[in-house]
Amino acid sequence: MDITPEKRVLLQRAISDPASITPEEKNQILMLPPPEEEARLHQSTFNLPSRAALVAKALPNDGADLSRAESVWLTGLGRRNPFEPLETSLDALERRLRGPAADRALLADARDAVTTTDERAAIRCAGHQNGRLAKEKAAERARIQALRELPRPRWLQELRDAAVLRWGFVVFRTAYGDDDAWRRFREYYGHTGSYAMAQWQGGSEMWPMHESVFVSDRAALEGADTAALRLKMQAMREAGEIPEGVRDDAFLVADETALSNGQVVAGERYSSMIEPSKTVFLRAVDPDHDSATPVPLEGAYKGFEGEITVPLPKVFDWLHYTLFSKSETWQVRYWQTTTKEWRPVMKGFSPYPGY
Repeated sequence: MDITPEKRVLLQRAISDPASITPEEKNQILMLPPPEEEARLHQSTFNLPSRAALVAKALPNDGADLSRAESVWLTGLGRRNPFEPLETSLDALERRLRGPAADRALLADARDAVTTTDERAAIRCAGHQNGRLAKEKAAERARIQALRELPRPRWLQELRDAAVLRWGFVVFRTAYGDDDAWRRFREYYGHTGSYAMAQWQGGSEMWPMHESVFVSDRAALEGADTAALRLKMQAMREAGEIPEGVRDDAFLVADETALSNGQVVAGERYSSMIEPSKTVFLRAVDPDHDSATPVPLEGAYKGFEGEITVPLPKVFDWLHYTLFSKSETWQVRYWQTTTKEWRPVMKGFSPYPGY
């Protein structure tokens, strides 16, 4: 670890006169990008305008409102650059730790001097949240392992017996304000599907065969209504653009609500610990529904227009299986999703489809 004469002067001034340190200098000491770049990274990473906003989020409820990414960021504040790849930041940290003890102490004292009282409190809260999340993750791993040891459910065995080589959905993007949001959504979609299938004995064996088709076309699909999306799906079928095994009797819609979901924006991974209200919900549409069909005004199918809203985890087991087996009609799916409260499957033999 080498400290230049200029850097040494800065560190000593931070210790003796913290009030004289500018925001730019503080970020140098805390191993952070310049303030403007840091603010941009906060917005794109956490959907928060600044470090101060993240600190404010951490203070209530002992950090319980922090996502894992946010709590990890805060616990690394001043020790490594949390916006760099982990291995890069840790390499820099290791170089610091290899330096003379006096230089290590100088760096630590300067860091402490420029860290505000609220930031220190936020770091403590983030550490507590990290501990809570680690316990939840350990319990989750144990639960999933127990599920994997249960007998394979009948519906999964049917998929296995059918020798399915590829399965998935066509997913249309209709919101185009943020390309990073589309990337994060696709990642979240994949993580959620992998997690959902792992809940079932033998489900993980099906996941490598999953292959959804993501369609992004600003000119044709920005703000597209259901009728336009149906025409697009029908055109893709006729042109042979849907790979064999990918569902052509349903499609999914990733709209602004899905892409701006807090879990997606934060880059979180789905788990059953997430409150149902925070889960991503997608529209699943019957591409062959006749829009001229009168919309029921009463009864079990009141308001049905050939589409449903379904929590993303249930896309991969319930929705896919019912389409594969033709065990339910779109009307029945609509009744299920509008009259039954969804909650994560918390035990291996929850009544299928797990509502």
